[in-house]
Amino acid sequence: MQEKTILTALKNGFYDSRIYYETLHSFDDGQGVFFDKYLDGHVVVGYEICKDVARRIDEFGRRSLSLPSDLFRGSRQAKLGYEVMQAMSIFLPAGSSYVARRQRLLEVAGHARHDLGLDRIREVASKSINLLPVDEPAEVFLTSLRPFAAQCANLLVLQSAEVPAYVTEDAVTATYFFDGKRPGREHLLAAMEAIDRLADWLATARGLSRSNDGEILADLALLYVAAHESVSYLLYNCLWYLSTREGGFDKSLLPNLASLVAEALRYDSPVQISGRVALDDSRIGDYLVRKGAHVYLHVGAANRDEKVFTNADVFDENRQPMHLGFGWGPTRCVGSEFASACAAEYLTAILARFSRVHYHKENTRFDHGLSARGLKAASFSLGQR
Repeated sequence: MQEKTILTALKNGFYDSRIYYETLHSFDDGQGVFFDKYLDGHVVVGYEICKDVARRIDEFGRRSLSLPSDLFRGSRQAKLGYEVMQAMSIFLPAGSSYVARRQRLLEVAGHARHDLGLDRIREVASKSINLLPVDEPAEVFLTSLRPFAAQCANLLVLQSAEVPAYVTEDAVTATYFFDGKRPGREHLLAAMEAIDRLADWLATARGLSRSNDGEILADLALLYVAAHESVSYLLYNCLWYLSTREGGFDKSLLPNLASLVAEALRYDSPVQISGRVALDDSRIGDYLVRKGAHVYLHVGAANRDEKVFTNADVFDENRQPMHLGFGWGPTRCVGSEFASACAAEYLTAILARFSRVHYHKENTRFDHGLSARGLKAASFSLGQR
């Protein structure tokens, strides 16, 4: 009998998302939750239970980031980066102070989304698409998807599309930590050092003080890092679907792009897991969860719940946007609207230049972690009529 852990699911379905999610759901015995020995916590894979736990912030709190102090021996920069991470809102209780911080971030994201308008995003998308070759295989992830996501992140946080290469490298290094893709000590230290450099860069660019503006600086760093791999993988899912679409690849898709993007987020959510801790003895369905126990909301698996989604393993561009890909309730991702808008503009630019797309599965390499899905390379050929 296979062990009930996310590692088993990843091993079985690393190259096939259907097998990955089917394996996770086979662990719950119809309860929507199972105990994962590797994570030493309860993993929620049922859609309705996932929403319910996300709403119960007084019973299931956010987990603080706590690592052994001797881990950073010999690297003051890693220790400083760790302090920035500890101050990020995702590691703090979702109480009144969190609500205030979330509002500040929403103002930042909303300013970028509305005050900037979509002109800058469209310009960045068009330039990115125009670099792609016609009718020949192209490595799209590193040459187009990630650079576009990095520029969108820059627009969101700094309202500028110019991204120094070292900044993108640091953001990606930090992302590996959050996504659970590089668990080794050397990778952890590298991520902390990258966060410290990002904090310095953001403080300089926005005129903030490391000592006096620690909270907003930590959340800006979080917002900046979060955009990179997640938006890239979202767009990969969209391109993969368009390569398989029976109706073809044409401008008739334009009015329905918002639904297509939402379905891509449901079908294979870039961000998979959100951690919680039980603040008291509580119940999740029939499970008794003791105070202090770890709980993981697996929104990726919840989005494939057959009890909620008809033909959950089928990509349906007309499906109603019920996904949990951006989280749910008071801790929903503050950059969700901006990310969706960026994805829609990229696809609009693709449709303006190309009329067909072919997926090269053999040249695509995944980079999935415990907490997120990702890529090392993705190959497509794009053609014109």
